[in-house]
Amino acid sequence: MRTSFSKLLIVLLVLFLTLSVKAQDFFHDKIISFESFNENKWESTPGNTIEVSEAHFRHGEKSLRWKWNRAGAITLHEEIGYRKYDVEDEGYVLSSFVVWVFNEKPVDDHLRFVFSTDSTTNAWFSFGLNYSGWRAAWVSFDRDMQGEPGTKMNRLRIESPESVSSGSIYLDHMVLSIPIDNRHHTPDRQVPFVNKNTTNHWLILDKMSRISLRCSGNEVVTPAEKRSIRTIERHFEDDLLNTGKVSGKMMSRLRKGFDFYNIKVEGPHVTGMPLWFVRHAELYIPLEGRSVTSHFRKNRNDLKRYFGLMLNIAQSFRKSDDVEQRRELQRMFIHMYAHLRDQGVAFGSGMGTIHHYGYSWRDYYDALFLMKSALKEEGLLDDAIRDMQWYAIVNEVNVVPSEPGMDMDAFNTQALGRLASILIMEDSPAKVCYLKNYSRWIENGLLPAPGLKDSFKADGSVYHHANHYPAYAIGGLNGAVRVVRFLSGTPFQVSYEAHETLKNALLAMRFYCNLQQWPSAMSGRHPRGTESLVPEQYAILALAGSPDGEETIDEELAAAYLRLTQYEQATEYHKLFADADIKPEQDPSGFKVMPYAASAIHRRDHWAVSVRGHSRYLWAAEHYLGANLYGRYLAHGQLQIMGNGEPVTNRASGYVQKGWDWNRFPGTTVVNLPVDQLKADVRNVDQYSGYEEMLFSDEVFAGGVHANNRNGVFAFILHEHDKYQGSLRARKSWFFFDDKIVCLGSGIENENSDRPTETVLFQNYQTSQDPPVFVNDVALDLQTKDTLLHKGSYFIVDNKNNGYYVPEDQVFLKQGRQYSRDQRSGEQTNGQFAAGVITHGTAPLEESYHYCVYPQINNKKFKKDIDPADYEILKQTAKSHVVYNKPTDQTGYVFFEAASDNNAGLIEATNIPCLAITQPADGYFNLHLSNPDLALYEGEADEVYENGKRVERSIYSRPWKYNDSKEMILEVTLRGLWKPLYDDHNRTKLLDWEHISEKKTVFRILSHQGKSYHLKIHGIDNK
Repeated sequence: MRTSFSKLLIVLLVLFLTLSVKAQDFFHDKIISFESFNENKWESTPGNTIEVSEAHFRHGEKSLRWKWNRAGAITLHEEIGYRKYDVEDEGYVLSSFVVWVFNEKPVDDHLRFVFSTDSTTNAWFSFGLNYSGWRAAWVSFDRDMQGEPGTKMNRLRIESPESVSSGSIYLDHMVLSIPIDNRHHTPDRQVPFVNKNTTNHWLILDKMSRISLRCSGNEVVTPAEKRSIRTIERHFEDDLLNTGKVSGKMMSRLRKGFDFYNIKVEGPHVTGMPLWFVRHAELYIPLEGRSVTSHFRKNRNDLKRYFGLMLNIAQSFRKSDDVEQRRELQRMFIHMYAHLRDQGVAFGSGMGTIHHYGYSWRDYYDALFLMKSALKEEGLLDDAIRDMQWYAIVNEVNVVPSEPGMDMDAFNTQALGRLASILIMEDSPAKVCYLKNYSRWIENGLLPAPGLKDSFKADGSVYHHANHYPAYAIGGLNGAVRVVRFLSGTPFQVSYEAHETLKNALLAMRFYCNLQQWPSAMSGRHPRGTESLVPEQYAILALAGSPDGEETIDEELAAAYLRLTQYEQATEYHKLFADADIKPEQDPSGFKVMPYAASAIHRRDHWAVSVRGHSRYLWAAEHYLGANLYGRYLAHGQLQIMGNGEPVTNRASGYVQKGWDWNRFPGTTVVNLPVDQLKADVRNVDQYSGYEEMLFSDEVFAGGVHANNRNGVFAFILHEHDKYQGSLRARKSWFFFDDKIVCLGSGIENENSDRPTETVLFQNYQTSQDPPVFVNDVALDLQTKDTLLHKGSYFIVDNKNNGYYVPEDQVFLKQGRQYSRDQRSGEQTNGQFAAGVITHGTAPLEESYHYCVYPQINNKKFKKDIDPADYEILKQTAKSHVVYNKPTDQTGYVFFEAASDNNAGLIEATNIPCLAITQPADGYFNLHLSNPDLALYEGEADEVYENGKRVERSIYSRPWKYNDSKEMILEVTLRGLWKPLYDDHNRTKLLDWEHISEKKTVFRILSHQGKSYHLKIHGIDNK
């Protein structure tokens, strides 16, 4: 149920309501707030007067009232402060004017704001007045206004509407010129010309509100449609409401929460504490620095908190059967809604900026939906519908989709609000039409999207910011599973493919997570090691039935839920699934490649091992100002073992952020740098992005191949971006055979002669309960801080019971307390850790490594059971890696370049780089193939160079980012004469095959999206 968030808000309310502190707005000399007023700077034409007023206010407790009895103007004599900003030093910002305007009576006319240098007009814009209450405008001088702004502008003239002979308006919170991110100005009904070319899904409220409802259907709502609507509404309500009465204690909390906002309603006149969208504080960054962005949260007058209280009141209203309670709750809610609309949260208002508002608005839709009957009784239902549908951008569902996919944020913050804005309508053909179009919109969003577009991929990747991003996906999945559940069993349910894609994403997530937490390489800009999947999502989608409609409860998802919650208290879902005789699934086992995540996952028993690389299509790590400042090496081939703890967690398995050496993610090959040199130099590199860093390689090779989803191979070519250690290169591979992972590296080089290059075996947080680190069956004393093992053969077991066989490399082991930096603040942290690395020296050239990992094997078992001779390195060059595994009789191949005369194994040649696994079977051979190139574009890497170095550019600037993956022909030449066992071209994508000599056979397949393809081939007199 979604009530857990609201319960948290209640706790927060109790904490701040015990204080008598009054929320304070942010004040600065640049903000004209009218708390004080210098009348000498203002003049007005005859018939126009201005005065400070307390009748209405948007900032502080006063505003400027302008009253006119005939058309005229008021003028402020003040240096405007306009200037053009330097991109290199200040980013992509635009000098902008900001103002809030209160209008008492809507009129079909506008104000005109005119900026001048003395008496010479420079720039101007119009501000529509067809509204009542407060409205805002953020208007850039260069892009949005007419005319030509000048740096010497020193007058602002505001002209009254020509068609209104007398009237009044109020002005507040005016900033004459301030730099604002060019992406964030929001067009609305007052200033529709602002940022008019934006396609940002947060900012298209006005554009979409003008799209008409398009649908074919009945002229009346049929009984069947009414029953379906009631079913959906019941699901929606049940998700928001729990059982139980509203206690006196709860009522007291709600009253205190309501009183905090000091709302006064006298007829149409409303006053109260100014309310702010949290992003409005970004306006103050040039004045106060980035810390000011939390101002409204700290002062408790942000809209998210306000909406949370509204939802608490609405839930209590719906639960209560006490007449007096319900009357009081309804009064509080209606007054809060009146104040909200007065403050500018109403149809047609973009509030200056509204970017990323969905995260704050979620409780808004739910609250109004639950209060439908009260709103109708008060004569406010039509207003509520218009307001909700404006912010939910509901008319976007009327646009026929042109390609699959939609922003993950839409699932997270708009899907449920959009549905609520439809369900709150009275039953009508229009409501049915909206539901049909809504279902189409949701269904299209769930389908696998092309290229790097959100939200879902065929391999189970969940997308945001042009990469696999579970941290964002859990919010999106929260909306997606609910919507599919709510619509299930009705004519509005989504298609099989859409439902199956969503299910696949959940099943993939429970495969790469262990038990609930995902590996740090998939953490995006949040390398805290604490984020996790949400088990309830599996239960909710299970109740939607199976995608094919055969099961009323999807048993696979229900079984996953039961395993994921094995350490938690029983819920209503446990009882429901037990009654259906569904048992928890076994721990997942197998090997999964995720090409769109540049990742692979290998699982046996209770442990999971993940590996991640990056490429010219998929960035290595995301960095913001104050987020993941040091995690540059997250995807340099990180091989993370998660197998410790009950339940298994990152922390128990060794990953703890405090004290973590950001150089030493297991599996990575890196230049080991002082921690302060690892700090990301985060910039605003173009107009398509903000202050963020997401760097690419210029290599296409990052992917894997699986053998019937049991074992597999993963590899990638490492080439770090020139912004940092651009000379660092390596060719890395991992061969996953049951209980071992053979790790190879070739072509390791860089030009850094000051700092060592390392390949990391492990880094683990140490606790007093951990076993010691063992080397060749000898335990390292905890007092032994540093150990250098010269080139030789070593059997190492780390403090988390993972074994490492290193046959011939030099190894450095380190134990003890180490000091690092917090990934957000940069403050010093420390912790007790053990680490082991293979050393390559400084400025290495053509270096290599070879080691084998045995997850979750203690020292005693390692010594007794491990046989290093059960696999063989057939080839390890810069061009290819080939490994034979004796127990499974499998040979894994990595061809970093097209092979021409490979002499190791069955495969002799390939036309392009690829991966393969071969394995004999009874009477035939298994051939598994993959082309790792996602092929989102062709030719050389999409890079811009300065002085021979790659220039940093954002992913959002790349024209190919939403291209679909192109199909490519993969041609493999085998020794001997072979033919396909089955002529199943559709299943295998086999194009053709031919014998090109008496001893060679060529197979050609159509490869796509980094997928693995399986051919069964039969030998013809191969002797």
